[in-house]
Amino acid sequence: MQNGSDMGNSSTQGAMIVPYPGNNNLYYFFNFEWDPIAWQTNFLYSVIDMTLDNGLGGVIPFSKSILLLENTTTHLSAVFHKYGENIWVLTHGSGDNLYYSYIVTPLGLSLIPVVSSAGTICDSEVGYLKISPNGKKIAVSQMFSSLGTFFDLVDFDNETGVISDANLVHSSPGPFGLEFSPDNSKLYGNGGGTTLCQYNLNAGTPQQILDSRYQLINFNVQDGALQLGPDGKIVCATDDHSVGIIHNPNELGSACNYEHQSIDLAPGTLCYENLPSFIQSYLNDPEFTTNQYCFGQPTQFNITSINGIDSVKWKFKDFGNMPNDTSSLFNPLYTFSAPGTYYPELTVWSGLLPPKTVKDTVVIYASASPNLGNDTTFCPNDPINLTLDAGPGEQYAWNNNLPTVDSTFIVTDTGTYWVRVNANGCFGRDTINISRYDAATADLTNLDITPSNCGSSDGAITGIQFSAPDPFTVTWLDIYGSQVGSGNDLLNVSAGSYFAEVTFGNNCIQTFGPYSIADNNAPVIASALPGDDDHCLQGMGSIIVTPESGNVTDYQYSFNETDFFPLTAEITELIGGTYDITLKDQFGCISLPVSVEVQNVEGPEIYCNHTNTTGGNANGTITVDSQVTNLTYQLNSGQVQTSNEFTGLAAGNYTITVTDEFGCETQCEVSIENNPGIPLSAMAGDDKKCLNELANSNIRVSGVSGVKEFTASLAFDGQKLQCIHFNDSLPGIISTVYPGTSRVVLEWYGTVPLTNNDTISLGELVFETLESGFADINWDSPPVTRFLDEYGNIIIPNLMPEKIIVHDLPVLELNEKNTYCQGESIHLTPVIAGGTEPMIGQWITPTGSHSLASIDIDSAGENHSGQYSYSIRDYFGCADTVIKAIQVVPLPAANFPATNPTHDTIFYEQTFLLEATPGYTSYEWNTGDTTYYITVTEEGAYSLLMETTEGCLKLENIMMIDTFLPVLVPNAFTPNNDGLNDTFRPVVDYERVRMFSMVIYNRWGQLIFETTNPAEGWNGKDAPAGVYSWVISYSDMVGKVAKMRGGVTLVK
Repeated sequence: MQNGSDMGNSSTQGAMIVPYPGNNNLYYFFNFEWDPIAWQTNFLYSVIDMTLDNGLGGVIPFSKSILLLENTTTHLSAVFHKYGENIWVLTHGSGDNLYYSYIVTPLGLSLIPVVSSAGTICDSEVGYLKISPNGKKIAVSQMFSSLGTFFDLVDFDNETGVISDANLVHSSPGPFGLEFSPDNSKLYGNGGGTTLCQYNLNAGTPQQILDSRYQLINFNVQDGALQLGPDGKIVCATDDHSVGIIHNPNELGSACNYEHQSIDLAPGTLCYENLPSFIQSYLNDPEFTTNQYCFGQPTQFNITSINGIDSVKWKFKDFGNMPNDTSSLFNPLYTFSAPGTYYPELTVWSGLLPPKTVKDTVVIYASASPNLGNDTTFCPNDPINLTLDAGPGEQYAWNNNLPTVDSTFIVTDTGTYWVRVNANGCFGRDTINISRYDAATADLTNLDITPSNCGSSDGAITGIQFSAPDPFTVTWLDIYGSQVGSGNDLLNVSAGSYFAEVTFGNNCIQTFGPYSIADNNAPVIASALPGDDDHCLQGMGSIIVTPESGNVTDYQYSFNETDFFPLTAEITELIGGTYDITLKDQFGCISLPVSVEVQNVEGPEIYCNHTNTTGGNANGTITVDSQVTNLTYQLNSGQVQTSNEFTGLAAGNYTITVTDEFGCETQCEVSIENNPGIPLSAMAGDDKKCLNELANSNIRVSGVSGVKEFTASLAFDGQKLQCIHFNDSLPGIISTVYPGTSRVVLEWYGTVPLTNNDTISLGELVFETLESGFADINWDSPPVTRFLDEYGNIIIPNLMPEKIIVHDLPVLELNEKNTYCQGESIHLTPVIAGGTEPMIGQWITPTGSHSLASIDIDSAGENHSGQYSYSIRDYFGCADTVIKAIQVVPLPAANFPATNPTHDTIFYEQTFLLEATPGYTSYEWNTGDTTYYITVTEEGAYSLLMETTEGCLKLENIMMIDTFLPVLVPNAFTPNNDGLNDTFRPVVDYERVRMFSMVIYNRWGQLIFETTNPAEGWNGKDAPAGVYSWVISYSDMVGKVAKMRGGVTLVK
């Protein structure tokens, strides 16, 4: 892989590749490297970009082999976070018992690990670290440590990254290779001076787990790794030309079916100790969740973690919609064809792994269908008392009131009423309008009553104009209710009182009257006054009637204008009520009626007060108060007394009867309870959290003895908090969260009263923190919050509110640029907003960590490239981390092929193609050329200004020297002293010659002349004419040696 060399040289679990969540092109590569100077192993990471090298991938140069942790063992493993997307990467410190959990999220690798102290000290490079498929257990083995050979089994929280040894399983000696079964129930060990064995993790206590050890083979094996494969089988390295297989690792004992030397490897191949490490979470069965179970609405299906999954197929098993009940989406929406129980299947494909299929059960409920009936219109004077019934359901919200379990609602007024019914989480709604008819009216402007003659039916009532909602009818009735006419006018009737009934709408009847017709010359009642009052309808009232003329004995009276009785000075034995009295004289003429009311006095009005017993003693009391005097009192049909107080009463129910002097009785019911003396208190819990952390409020009550049911309503600050859950502690409690009103309602309906006076917890409210500050949690006052005993009596609680303090988060920013040129200064100063002083900060940089406030680098080099992480924690522990990736760009380098000691000169002959390093953004030669190369034909100084794509500049200079040395040798000479060609010597630039030798031989090979001075020639004076051979050797100014041979003719 491009830039992939020299990446680690140590370990049993040598490397681990981890995907970058949310980015399909980036991967993290974790490995170890031995530091011979510090004599320790260090934990490193690199970043791989698969878009590099034309899609073949490469290691990003400035993100290669970055130190993450010093002095570690070579234990390395990774597992998905509890919620799927993020990944935990785990390693172990050397010489201690510290585990380091690093998390990789869509924001990148967190450089601040979760550090846990657990288990036994590890100080050896040899051993394995394995994580169970469900992410709950970690097994670690050690070979050749100072403590010998052993293994630990510890707990892992794959949500927080914390490792604990509360249930530590420790064995010494222990195996080398470790592996968990796919169902997390078995742990296998291999090697380490022992044999292949199995531990039952469901055996119970740590000792019982150790005692469950089962030996799978009866001979020792070499230290061999164990690795769970995609087929659910475990491969065993055997230091042989084959591998062993555990075929059924979920099974106990020999049923796991281990086969030694099960698969032969290719000829010449040996599987010694180790097997490749990878994220085994990919081997887990996929999981999915569903949301929304109401018929007619789509159900959301969500795969818990899609990491590593290439494609999926859903079968919803909806027979009513086949074959259209499938999907290939990762998180589909599907609407089932009918309510009922379904068994959907999910099949996933992941790389080369075989497909996996999982099933679940989904129940689709029919939506609630409330029916409140037709709209209803009431008659004008009829009382509205209508009970609306919404039908089956679990919760009912009537007209925006808080939800209740009551399916009925009593309507007493006009208006629009609606209900929202919750049945198994599926909602339905209905609406009804309640209205009244307009009242009928009678316009009496033109009313005319015509008297009748005594004993004749010739009276009339005319001129009344009736109106009512159409259609309507008018019926006239006498005082007996018998119909005597119809229409607006009543004609031809005798003296008496008459009523008009107007009928309209839904059989609405409105009565007008009475209208009275008197006889001509009829008697007149001067006065009609009530006498004595009646008492509790015993017929003790009376009326005194005085006619306007004559004696009382001259008249008869009637209460119904038909039955007449002799008039006396006082009419007695009347029951309380209203009486219409008419008089008739001796001529049979009847007067107009006069109404008189006889008052009925009910029994005495009383007020019964009581005190409860305490401690189970008979010390309760009942006191009866009344403004009426001369009363008698009786308790539970006991002895009658004149005292209004009863004392020495035990807890129980009592009936008090009070009688006045007229014999009228009034009763009251009193329930005396036993008060244990401890008041009922309801308390909210406080909490302090940083913004965006979950806050809790423990809801408690004390003194609840005698409580059989309660409804507790709490209001919270919805601007700062959002309630997301209630963790109940009291069995049977029902919690409902109303985000719109920022309330939580807790309901409990017991079968028997509580008997606990201690403080008990109802549960914890869990809040998301939305805004910093003080967030109040208040109780709604009674009767919204109410506690009831078994008799329905309200127990007034002492309500104690609380608050949750949400601390402001420190927020970090690094506003400096990301790219610097080599040699440029780097200054990083974080900008801090929010938080509470004092604050503690720490930098983690490619060159180490420190707690200075800023980073200052005078001259940046390539070793300064990488991630710069600054983390801060304030006074309340609220923290933030900002990460900036810095790239230090190397200055461009021409890399001229200079060979002189100072590397600033190039020697050439005649012409030279002078090339700089290609690939930079721009080139500027002092010759004016802009390509990365030029052709040099002239000696001199050349300069080149280069610029990278990031804008980094560098000027380089080079001296070009032409070393071409032409040597011209004549082929004849005449040593006759004429000044022309008297001497044989080469024609050359003597200053450019560094070494020279010329040798001349005669025809028999005898040396006759030799010189090292190029300016010295052979004069041939003593030699005979003829042809002579010569050899010339020389070196140029850069030391290049040349040799020439030839012949010259000596002419004489």
